[in-house]
Amino acid sequence: MEFQRDVVRQIQTITDKANMKALIALLGKAVAALQHDPLASGGPRFRYHQLGLLHLVYPTEYFVLHYAIDEVRHVIYLRKLIMLNG
Repeated sequence: MEFQRDVVRQIQTITDKANMKALIALLGKAVAALQHDPLASGGPRFRYHQLGLLHLVYPTEYFVLHYAIDEVRHVIYLRKLIMLNG
C-alpha cells in the first residue's frame, strides 16, 4: 500500500501528537504520585548529607525521573528527566 507524502506527514503528525499526549499524561501521574507520597513513589539512590537531601528515582516505561527531597523543608526538587529509547 502506498501513500502520498502529505498523507504520510499527516499520519506522522497525528502519531507524534498522540505520543506527546500520552507522555504528558504519564508525567502528570508521576508528579501527582510525588505530591502524594514522594518517599514511597521512588527508589532511593543516595543521600546528600550536607544538604539534607535524599536523591530518588521514579522509573516509568518511557522515562526515568530523578528527584531529590529536602526532608527538613519538605521540598521536592526535580533534577533530571531521562527519556528511554523505544
